[in-house]
Amino acid sequence: MKLNPKCIKDILSVFESVIDDAGTTYTYASWEDLQEEIPLEKYSTNELAYHCQQIFLSGYLYCGQLHSQGGTSFMDLMPEAHSLLANMRIPAVYKAITKFIEIAGSASIGQMACIATETSTTLFPDLLNLGAHALGKLQK
Repeated sequence: MKLNPKCIKDILSVFESVIDDAGTTYTYASWEDLQEEIPLEKYSTNELAYHCQQIFLSGYLYCGQLHSQGGTSFMDLMPEAHSLLANMRIPAVYKAITKFIEIAGSASIGQMACIATETSTTLFPDLLNLGAHALGKLQK
């Protein structure tokens, strides 16, 4: 199965949204439980299982675990996962990732993270200017 960057982004977003206590382990007892999250309803349980496995194998879950009967648990996202997710929320960065996949045919999570970091670094001056421009409009 090829990795779907939208699925990775949606899973990481859901995981990020449920975390509210540093000392808690968050558990999805089955892939069906994970599929009940509104952003994840559109994915099959097999697709969710595969993408969670790849997120886990990439080291993106703090105290992460995949359960043998399905499902996953974790305490937090690793800093690299937060970084990838933040970068993927920038439309131009997400577009660069999908363009790479279109050309290459597929990409690993590590490749997506590298592309996201490089693209966001390149776009950083433009993002700062956009932010300053928006702030200027708010102050008027």
